[in-house]
Amino acid sequence: MRRARLQAPGLRLAGVIGLGAALLVGLSPAVVTAYELFVVVTLLRYVVLAQAWNLLAGYTGLLSLGNQVFVGVGAYVMSLVLIHWGWPLVAAFLVGGGAAALFGVVTYLPLFRLRGGYFAISTLLVALATSVWMVNWDFVGANSGLNLPPAAIPSLEGQFFYAWLTMLGFLAVQWGLLRTRLGLFFQAVRDDEEAAQTVGTNPLTVKVAAVGVSAFASGLAGGLLAMELISIQPGSAFSINVMLDMLVMVTIGGMGTLMGPAIGAVLLIVMEQELQQYETVSLLLKAVLLIAAVQVAPQGLMGVLSTTRSAATRWRKVRVSETASPRR
Repeated sequence: MRRARLQAPGLRLAGVIGLGAALLVGLSPAVVTAYELFVVVTLLRYVVLAQAWNLLAGYTGLLSLGNQVFVGVGAYVMSLVLIHWGWPLVAAFLVGGGAAALFGVVTYLPLFRLRGGYFAISTLLVALATSVWMVNWDFVGANSGLNLPPAAIPSLEGQFFYAWLTMLGFLAVQWGLLRTRLGLFFQAVRDDEEAAQTVGTNPLTVKVAAVGVSAFASGLAGGLLAMELISIQPGSAFSINVMLDMLVMVTIGGMGTLMGPAIGAVLLIVMEQELQQYETVSLLLKAVLLIAAVQVAPQGLMGVLSTTRSAATRWRKVRVSETASPRR
């Protein structure tokens, strides 16, 4: 029960902030232009992607460099279900997320024996191999990709509500999950896998659960991407730039925090909008920001805020102590 007392206040505050932000964004279709709404939809998708990767790397210590493969699987499976079976969009959307979760568990299961950089490189190879396979697979359109049925694609307002509900739902699920024993096990495996195992935690089960949840959310983000693009190809659905965006958002915002990835997503979308005419410059700036964040503020902006708040609290205590101490 000690864990609940230590973690619940911060998580509760983060949850309230996240819910308030989500509700505020939820009003946007009525007050913004079509282009601004498109940017908001992209932002919400970025938040889902960042939170999904943060669950793996930030909370469980699994440094995956292949999460873009879950995005691609979710996008393609949703598209195939719509094209070949004509299911309702909601069902196809959820099936895409489920397929990404299944794919993640099956492909990552043999990799859990690896640690650190070996695990990271292996996940990247899985993503690259899958992308090459899709390029040469005629059933999914090979390099030409797939065109979604126009009748199945919702309007921009509809896409917004899909993105908003996905972001809000995953934020709520993650918030609740981190308050359970499984959430504690995530962090125990991250901090010391051997020690966690000695107290009864099964690291394999914990890793499988983390990958399943993260891949499901990433697959849903892939479905949102497919709705946005209407026509998807391996180069867009499995782009390594997606993985770079996740790294930048989480590292800048604060790895292992609930709201840090969302802050990073806001900063990234602002930067992309300002540099949309300079794609190469934007890509280079992302790399520079990533390196700078690791070197200067490894805990991200949330870490900087926490350090500043702690320093301010100590300063106030010193001032109060000096004021209360009797003068000679």
